[in-house]
Amino acid sequence: MRLLVTIMSLFVTSALCAGDFSLKERDYSGYWIEYTGVVDRYDNLKLRTLMELIPSHTNVYCTINSPGGSAYGGIALYYEAEKWDNLITIAGADFGAWSAAAIFWLGSPRDFTIPGSQVGFHAAYCNSWAPPGCDTTSFQNLFKDILYREGFEEGRFNATLNYLQATYGVDAWLIKTSTGWNLTVRGMYIKELDIPQGPRPITKDRI
Repeated sequence: MRLLVTIMSLFVTSALCAGDFSLKERDYSGYWIEYTGVVDRYDNLKLRTLMELIPSHTNVYCTINSPGGSAYGGIALYYEAEKWDNLITIAGADFGAWSAAAIFWLGSPRDFTIPGSQVGFHAAYCNSWAPPGCDTTSFQNLFKDILYREGFEEGRFNATLNYLQATYGVDAWLIKTSTGWNLTVRGMYIKELDIPQGPRPITKDRI
């Protein structure tokens, strides 16, 4: 009971800024939490604090419903999620995991989509509110490492994202659903795509 109260107080604090973690349920299978809002650069610290409170033998099911946000925040969440064998990420059916939130979704050793959920990826680009001197190169280099860890054919995955952006503009999304991958532009389904993904070549015990 004390642990549950402590976790609840953490969620109240978390909700005051950026992306929010909220406790939805505690049952025999573990803790069910939800991540919503805009991804912030340091949301990984919230996730770490939360995971440190929960016994490592207890599963934590994290449903992600977020439009994304800070690209580097998504990468930080990815590497934090990767550390916890008891963390399961699930793309939510209410909104899904998009952009930086999609990178977070990839980080769990067990990531899932459910009927009605979507995970959206797009090519890196600098928008009007990006910091001065924005350069996508450093982000792409970090993303290459993530794609390698996840077992994607990195060159083809990035090439696909870049081709889609060049052809359809920044509103082109590579969408993962419970049934496969597809191309969506401005919310309109275009076609299915074949995205090869093999077994994860790097596991926690090899890092």
